[in-house]
Amino acid sequence: MARALAGGVALGYSARYPGPVATSGTPGPPGPPGPPGERGEPGPPGERGPAGPPGADGVLPELALYSAELPAGVPGSEVTIQAVPTSVLELPVPAGAWLASASVALMNRGPDTVGVVAWLTLVTGSGRRVAGPRAAQVDLPELGVATLTLGPVFATVDTDATVALIAQREPGSAGVVATEGTDYLNRAGATGILVWGGPGVFQSGDLPPGEAD
Repeated sequence: MARALAGGVALGYSARYPGPVATSGTPGPPGPPGPPGERGEPGPPGERGPAGPPGADGVLPELALYSAELPAGVPGSEVTIQAVPTSVLELPVPAGAWLASASVALMNRGPDTVGVVAWLTLVTGSGRRVAGPRAAQVDLPELGVATLTLGPVFATVDTDATVALIAQREPGSAGVVATEGTDYLNRAGATGILVWGGPGVFQSGDLPPGEAD
């Protein structure tokens, strides 16, 4: 606003303060995260905890051993093999997991060639599971001799059991016998069973349950 003064004109102005309040705009999007900071120094180790109780003493399973063989030098110790399954030897064992092997010396005193099969099996016991090479066969000519070996066979039984060495000849030709010794030099121990193992010595793994054959 101007006003007149003596001797001239004075210019002036008037203003009003403050002005209108400005409003804030819309916030922008967040910026990218900054780089991670430097890793700090590790703290001091904590106090050591109390010692735990001692463990149980380790106990190794006891290995048991069982054997049977036709007796040497005993008259009548030979076993005549029939045309039906014939028990040559039987060996009782307690419950557990076992490995077994066997051999049988055979002689044909008949006039004809005859086939003979032998096998190792369990004839008593429950929860029987058997795996391994346990059967063999041979053709014996007249006066022929042979030794069949079986095993090792792995077996598990839940109760006391009996391991048996069985043999059978073809029908129509008698005269096959299992002998305690070899034909040459008559060395003893040609027909026998050996079983070793016991509870906890071996593990049965994933053998399916089933009867011995």
